Amino acid sequence: MPTRLLQENATSVVDSPLRVLILGDSTYGPVVQDSRATTGYRSELERPLTWANVPHVPPMDRSVVGTRVGDLLPYVRPIIDTDHPDIVIVAFGTNDAAQPDTLTHFEELYGQLCGQFIAASVKVIVCSIQYSGPPQSPAYVQAPAPDQ
Repeated sequence: MPTRLLQENATSVVDSPLRVLILGDSTYGPVVQDSRATTGYRSELERPLTWANVPHVPPMDRSVVGTRVGDLLPYVRPIIDTDHPDIVIVAFGTNDAAQPDTLTHFEELYGQLCGQFIAASVKVIVCSIQYSGPPQSPAYVQAPAPDQ
């Protein structure tokens, strides 16, 4: 769970207030329920940080409904430059699974996205990647394990 990881490691990440960025699709971003907007995962993340007395700024949420990993690749560097996160929580996959793509391509894009944060010395937490397609979906097709 990302909040536990943040609580355990936050003091070793930075000396100033912790800056956490949430980046994903609608599974983590703000949503509208019964005509009321919610703060999504942001409030769920801020609560344990506050309880644990971790100095932090309110978590920043750059999640976008309907987004796939490749959609945000061009925006990662500007997000880093604008928000200056210490840690990013990355949660994509649901929308990618609904598209005709392969698991290999998804992994490549995910690696590029996370790699940009890592190159900028931003710690990355990856969570909740669930493919919702049927087992015969190309996303589930993988090469057989090599003989040992």
